[in-house]
Amino acid sequence: MTNPSQQPALRAIVFATSELDRSAIELDRPVFLMPLIDKPLVHHVIEHAVRCGARQVDVVVGSHDNAIREIANDGKRWGVQVRVHLPVGQTHSYSLIRGILGRNPHQDATVLMLHTDVLCPNARPELPAGADGPVVYTHAGTWSGIALLNQQDAIKNYPLNGSRLQFESALTEQAASRGLLIEDQPTLTFGSGTEFLTSQNRMLSGEFPDLLSHLKTAEPGVWIGRNTRLHPTARVTAPVYLGANCDIGKGVTLGPSAVVEDACLIDEGVNVAHCLVLSSSRVGEGLDLKNTLMCGTKVFNTKINAAIDICDDVLASDLASVSFLKLFSGLASRLAGMLLFVLTIPVLSLLALIAFLRPQVRWVKKDFVRTPVPENQYLWKTCQLLECQLGDQRRTGRYALWCDLVTRVIPGLSAVAWGRLRLVGVSPRCADELEELPKPWRDMLLAAQTGLISESLIQFGPDAPTDPRSVADLWHSSSPRRLIRALLLGRYLGALVLGPQQKICGAPLRSRNSFFDGTSKETDTGSTAMKGGV
Repeated sequence: MTNPSQQPALRAIVFATSELDRSAIELDRPVFLMPLIDKPLVHHVIEHAVRCGARQVDVVVGSHDNAIREIANDGKRWGVQVRVHLPVGQTHSYSLIRGILGRNPHQDATVLMLHTDVLCPNARPELPAGADGPVVYTHAGTWSGIALLNQQDAIKNYPLNGSRLQFESALTEQAASRGLLIEDQPTLTFGSGTEFLTSQNRMLSGEFPDLLSHLKTAEPGVWIGRNTRLHPTARVTAPVYLGANCDIGKGVTLGPSAVVEDACLIDEGVNVAHCLVLSSSRVGEGLDLKNTLMCGTKVFNTKINAAIDICDDVLASDLASVSFLKLFSGLASRLAGMLLFVLTIPVLSLLALIAFLRPQVRWVKKDFVRTPVPENQYLWKTCQLLECQLGDQRRTGRYALWCDLVTRVIPGLSAVAWGRLRLVGVSPRCADELEELPKPWRDMLLAAQTGLISESLIQFGPDAPTDPRSVADLWHSSSPRRLIRALLLGRYLGALVLGPQQKICGAPLRSRNSFFDGTSKETDTGSTAMKGGV
């Protein structure tokens, strides 16, 4: 009798990289993190590897590695070891195979290779005794992304520094000449939006019952999660899957082949069929969703193979962007703005009188982009900020901060009271100024809250050049400290007494390039010196 410990160990390598993601689904998350019924696609692929007998699973990712680590949880849910690897260059994802397998103590291990754009639930790969080549699974004449091969063969005989197409060509050639090709396996594919919805429908229809055996049905073909409220007038046509904590409104029609993920809100009169609605999405009243994938305010239509952003919050919105902490923070900011506005009415009255008596003093309205907003500039919303201009006199140091307090901060309290911007945040910027910034800077600033009092105001005063102002605001928006807004208010009062600090956290300002690449080259904060850092 053969000792089980002497049998070749089976380990799996799962590829979930954007370079290998050939789908054209333009949503806010990669396909391997999208739900296939009740679990993310990468979750299903890892489970498939475990069902095949793998005791160690290595997941190669190109992005969202923290999300996959949270899903895998080191393999504790399956009783196996799961490790996540992030390659330096996504175009050479297969090059990690050599490093991953080189650390394996079992030199005769069998390697199961899987990809997250294809799932073959019924496949149970086995390497024939004495085979010196790979077992390759194909679908419709092309590689399905599943292969079983010897560890040493995987390291030595394939182009690991090439693309998926090069790797596939060498693998299938070896399988045809030395190993085994297995064709026409029941396969779920996710190469496009249409393929994703088709695979979803096949699962809902019961083609792969093992993948849904853990779910309890309300009636045949209908799955409803806990704490989900379904209006009595809503009509459900199987197959339909509803996640947990959903709210389905009056007169809603669900199905057939509809999947609504957790924490979604479907308003009255909505029709959802052959569709996937991702978590925390709100579908507005009367919308007709067919052959679509919806994530928040973005809808991908499989018929035209394109995604659109819905600008109207009444039609669609992202519930995940709303939280108690954000609501409380916004309410506190508005209440503080109202209180300060009432207290500073005498100052505003004096400014109005001065502007009436002196023609060179005038009131102006400046437009700014109200953040946070999506990266798509067509979804940007602008608001106006009232400011009193005293003239073209030069302002420096504490005098500049006091002038800015009287002419911009105090008049701007009305915008804070109306909720158009926060009391503390990043500096208000117009659309043209944001478009001129480097894309990494712009994306970070668009995701932050716009405020009347900012880090750049404290560090460099109100008349700082664009680059120092942007770097200071970027530092503020990326700071992990929870009380940074309250601390910033205290520092602002200190700056009114001591003047601008001209530094960021005690360190001189760095250039644009060094801000991202970690170099230590220092530049002055003036506009002339900053030009060299671009």
